Amino acid sequence: MKCGRSRATPESSPSLPPRAPLAGAEASLRRALAVARRDSRAWDAAVASCEAPLASLANRAEQLRCLRDVDLDATPLRDFPDLGPRLGYKIAQAMEELLARVEEQMKVLQELRDHLSGEFGTCWATYERDAPALAACLQRTALRPSLADMLAWLQDVERMRRLEFVKRRLLLQRVGEQDLGYIQGLPQAWARLSSKRDSDFIHDVLLNVSFFLDEN
Repeated sequence: MKCGRSRATPESSPSLPPRAPLAGAEASLRRALAVARRDSRAWDAAVASCEAPLASLANRAEQLRCLRDVDLDATPLRDFPDLGPRLGYKIAQAMEELLARVEEQMKVLQELRDHLSGEFGTCWATYERDAPALAACLQRTALRPSLADMLAWLQDVERMRRLEFVKRRLLLQRVGEQDLGYIQGLPQAWARLSSKRDSDFIHDVLLNVSFFLDEN
């Protein structure tokens, strides 16, 4: 099934879809969407938790740049020949500690991404197994989207999370190159990767599947 990215808005149908033929697919989809809903806040929290250490990292990069640019021998500090290297070492250590804090949150994002991808894979396999009941998959109501709709939305959410993680990982890979100007721009670059369009889409999806998730 090729799923395009569309606004998550269910259409109306006069009757609830028969569930018996697709009980396995429905249960798997409900479980996967519940994971997406539960982990959505954790994802946002992990991304936000990187903002403070990245801002501090940018400040340390500015300090290191200033230290490299200044000629300490032309200042009263020339009587302390080891001061420059010692300050540089301390700043570099602080930067490594800040990067370690960001990496901790990247591990959280990776776990959340892998969890959602695993649930989607299981859900897709179950859906394909029950595909003969295609008519039931396509039925929707005013309160309940079709299984096909919800699976397509889940696929979109999983893809968004996967691509966002890759972009954030690539953004951090260049930090080790000691490009201080690049490091100073990290907070802004990190913020730009948080797409309002994606966030709104995920919010709409979770809103539209809320009735399905809360059904007994």
